Amino acid sequence: GALPVYGSGVVYYLDRSGNIQGVMLWGLPFSQDPKDVHSNLNCSLVKRMKAIIRSNGGVAIRDHSAKILEEKGVSVDVNLLSYLHLAEESRNLASMSLTGSLSHPHDFKSDESRSRINVLGRPLHRYTPCKSTELNNLNKMRRKDDMGYIT
Repeated sequence: GALPVYGSGVVYYLDRSGNIQGVMLWGLPFSQDPKDVHSNLNCSLVKRMKAIIRSNGGVAIRDHSAKILEEKGVSVDVNLLSYLHLAEESRNLASMSLTGSLSHPHDFKSDESRSRINVLGRPLHRYTPCKSTELNNLNKMRRKDDMGYIT
């Protein structure tokens, strides 16, 4: 069974072939003002999440590869999306969420009065396999032909 998750963070939904199909903020604000949940939507955060999905993590590769190489060295192929890219992107999204509407992680021109929040911590990796096709088809009606074979 699945264990409960406590705290806050970013959840990435991947399909069977490993493509990013969704991004969810868990316990993090997505409003312009993180202290006021009734404020407008943090559009820059939503745009970044859409860009992650549309590029299948390409924006994370582009924006975080240099930092990963600096920290991990040459033992990692930074041209391929890895958990290291998603961990850095999770920190970025959490920082954008907690800071409020800052347009881009490297662009402080839009709102210089806000300071960037550094998010620390290690990511929780949990792989939950999707149901096998046998389990998905378990409750479907089946017909038998004259010989008794399922058709």
